[in-house]
Amino acid sequence: NNNNNNNNNNNNVFTLTRSQLMGKEVVTRTSGVRLGQCSQMWVDAENWMVEALAIRQNALTGGVDHVKLSALRQVGDVVLVHDENAVERRWSAYNLSPLIGCDVITEAGAFIGRVRDYEFDPEDGSVKRLIVDAWGISAIPDDVISTYAVDVREVIDTGRERIMVEDGCEQRVEQLSVSLLQRLELSGTPWEEEETFLQDPYYNNEPRRVAGRRMPSYYDEYEEEEMIRYEQRRRRQREQQSRRREPQRQQRQRKKEGIPLMRPTQPYERMDADGKRGTRPQFDAYLDPVDRPYEYEEISGAPRERRASKRLDKPSSSRRRPASDYDYL
Repeated sequence: NNNNNNNNNNNNVFTLTRSQLMGKEVVTRTSGVRLGQCSQMWVDAENWMVEALAIRQNALTGGVDHVKLSALRQVGDVVLVHDENAVERRWSAYNLSPLIGCDVITEAGAFIGRVRDYEFDPEDGSVKRLIVDAWGISAIPDDVISTYAVDVREVIDTGRERIMVEDGCEQRVEQLSVSLLQRLELSGTPWEEEETFLQDPYYNNEPRRVAGRRMPSYYDEYEEEEMIRYEQRRRRQREQQSRRREPQRQQRQRKKEGIPLMRPTQPYERMDADGKRGTRPQFDAYLDPVDRPYEYEEISGAPRERRASKRLDKPSSSRRRPASDYDYL
């Protein structure tokens, strides 16, 4: 009996949806000043409380201000607040989430849908239900796509992009609208469509067993076949390109053959005095020792004999100081 009373109390609670506030003008009740349009709503996903509304001058441009949900006085054609002091200009939405577009999945990994809207109590801001569909785009009308309501009490954990609910939640969701394709039995629920999608052998990456042996998955086989077909297609394309370019290459080759060439490069030759061509001097010729006469110079008034340096016949492997003309005896 207590559980039934609690359910009846929850059903009697007046709730609003996010879509009922989005795009509406926020106006002060005392002076009628227009503060902006509601462009976003921020939710504390840990406590499931709507914290504030983001407002700007129009839907696309203008600076963003925030109005806390507790400052709202009335919601109708416009959203009424008491005065301009309701605007929080330094308020931060850190660690809050808009919830729209988050995936709702079960513990077993079954896909329930994506959040497109939610219901909340305007008195305290508590979120009651999540409204999901297959795409999570709130701009799509309800009669075009099927929508479902998930109770917040089913939620186990919440992340930045995913909301995890209890197993079997797909059996307890409430369907709010039925799409035309579902009426014609051309599509099913999101979790049924996901199961059909995973049963497709192309996307099933689980290994299979044939006659007790472990075989690669259909996905791996298809991937290998696709790679082979891709390589064959690329090889045919390269062959076609080479055949198309062959006449142009031959034509360029014929043009090159008609151009007179210069005298080809020949080994170094030196003309001797008698008009004959000799051979190029070898490197050893530059290493012959050169005899220099002794020279004298006066240092500090006394003549000293300076010995001329001689070059070595062969380069030394050891590193030595190069000979200098100022080696004194």
